[in-house]
Amino acid sequence: MLIDYAIASINAMMGRVDDIVISVSAVLITLLWIPIALNFFSTDEKKR
Repeated sequence: MLIDYAIASINAMMGRVDDIVISVSAVLITLLWIPIALNFFSTDEKKR
């Protein structure tokens, strides 16, 4: 019984860690793309 509870707790923690890692990586990718997008649109308007 105690081992089953421990395994269930570990599985729940790993699922939560996966969610946190996915969220953090999504935020980092978004933050990295902002300057690229700004540079693209600012140079696009200068060319016109």
